[in-house]
Amino acid sequence: IALDPKHRSALSFCAYVMLKWKRYAKAVDYYERALAIEVADDEAIETAEEWHNLAIAQMKLGHYEAAISSYDRALAVNPDDPQTLTNRGNALRYTGRYDEAIAAYDLVISLTWIIHQLVKPWLQLHPKKQTVFWPNRQAHFLAGLLRIFANHHE
Repeated sequence: IALDPKHRSALSFCAYVMLKWKRYAKAVDYYERALAIEVADDEAIETAEEWHNLAIAQMKLGHYEAAISSYDRALAVNPDDPQTLTNRGNALRYTGRYDEAIAAYDLVISLTWIIHQLVKPWLQLHPKKQTVFWPNRQAHFLAGLLRIFANHHE
């Protein structure tokens, strides 16, 4: 980065390291600098991951609205990513936007069900791998919990 402050891969790598080291403000800084640099279309998935990771750092700092915006940017590139959708639902929940959070969780539930149906033949051959395709049980739990919460506070 000292030799080339616009080296996108180096900035992104530093951001990732800062995120793993729990230095969230530094991670946000590096991700924002990396994401300000244009990328080719074939690098779109990496960009979605960077937006997702930026949002994680923003969430850790309590910047929930910024995180929602970053999750939206990640979803613009990769709209069916269950983890990004779940995390976006969490950010919405933290801001008190329960109806939107429930909608996000419901989308995750439907997507994971579709994925499960598509890989069902493989799962029958590999029954111990089933949990691999249900990583968002959290979405099921949170959607139900928020519905109960909403019903008791109407």
